[in-house]
Amino acid sequence: MTAAASPAPVRRLVVNCDDFGCALCANAGVEEALTAGIATSATVMVPCPWAYDAVRRAMEHPRWAIGVHLTHTAEWPRYRWRPLLAHDRVPGLYGPDGFMWSSTRDVHQHATAEEALAEGAAQIEQAMAWGLKPTHIDSHMGVMQLDPRFYEVYLTLAERYRLPLRMAGPRQLAAAVPTAPWAADVRRRALARGLCFTDDLQAGPSHGELRDAQQGLVAQLDSLGPGTAEMLFHPCEDGPDLAAMIPSGGRDRVRDLRLLTDPALPRALEARGIHLVSYRDLPPATA
Repeated sequence: MTAAASPAPVRRLVVNCDDFGCALCANAGVEEALTAGIATSATVMVPCPWAYDAVRRAMEHPRWAIGVHLTHTAEWPRYRWRPLLAHDRVPGLYGPDGFMWSSTRDVHQHATAEEALAEGAAQIEQAMAWGLKPTHIDSHMGVMQLDPRFYEVYLTLAERYRLPLRMAGPRQLAAAVPTAPWAADVRRRALARGLCFTDDLQAGPSHGELRDAQQGLVAQLDSLGPGTAEMLFHPCEDGPDLAAMIPSGGRDRVRDLRLLTDPALPRALEARGIHLVSYRDLPPATA
């Protein structure tokens, strides 16, 4: 009698749309990716002018898994936004033009962890006041994940609101350790606080034409290990607001939308035994 074959390891994938609420083109793209594509989750940039519209769309689709994209930067040169909190509350989060700083480095240099915590909490509270029940948090431009002081704030917010959080994957953290030794300990610290996160994180294909991106995404799917991974994208509908927002015209974001709505992708996922899940399917933090 031959031994029974071991079952294939289960592979799950969260497909998250970042920057929901940053602009009308993003809201339209995210909605299409969630309703007609393989996207399973999204995160809202609460300080942005179109965030309220994003939340209203989410309220019309209660099964969507929508979190808060903690926002401490405003990176585009001609399209800017401010913190929710007034200057006298979080002066270090305001750049010289009266808006948020454009870069992660500037935030780390000028803002305190206490200011980042206050603004992050205000963004989560505002989303909930609009009627959203956030399913998770992540961090715009990695502000909360690329400095040990701000990482501690990130954990605190996840613990306070009992939310799963985006976590860098083991390979990303291992690559960061030579220049940021504190990164070696971040997963253990999050687990010690009862926080929930995926086993791996990957960005979707970032450059190239649609055909190249399709091939790159299939290669990424082939490389996924057992457990639950997250892949992040920035789908946008093409139009004048996208061209005005992003100096390059945002071609990569339009391509992300086309990629996520590719009718061949569900078959590719099924053929590889990859199950789509959302952050709603992850358990809440237990702290």
